[in-house]
Amino acid sequence: MIPYPLLLFLHVLAAMVWVGAAVVMTVVRVRAARGSGLEADGLVLQLNRLVKPTVARPAMMLTVVAGLSMVAMRRHVDHWAGWGLGVSLGYVLLTLIFLSRFERQLEGLRARPELDSARQSALRRRAAAVALLNVLLLVSAVWAMVYKPNF
Repeated sequence: MIPYPLLLFLHVLAAMVWVGAAVVMTVVRVRAARGSGLEADGLVLQLNRLVKPTVARPAMMLTVVAGLSMVAMRRHVDHWAGWGLGVSLGYVLLTLIFLSRFERQLEGLRARPELDSARQSALRRRAAAVALLNVLLLVSAVWAMVYKPNF
């Protein structure tokens, strides 16, 4: 069995990487939303293809697994731990339902010979808004983990 302090360390380290990757991708998406043309989308999509599977997703999974393991060791779920799990689920759902869809649509627009600037701009803004919401959710989970409020 893995000692609790090691799980806590892995949980915190993975959360730092997960939140950091989300913040970087959000900054890139917000900057792309302010720009125009295919190059703005290309940078976001290319960076996303690199960061999501190699950095963000493994960090998210390690954060959740280590957190659930610590809860199992304690045999008690505090409200703040429940909030962290809820935020993780919300992040995944927002990403799967909205962000991934917007990115697929942007890739589809890039493949077309004619440029639909208005649709492209709207999709960029939506993706940036969802990414910002995801970061706010993650920051709220970090706050709950640090301050451990008793709701």
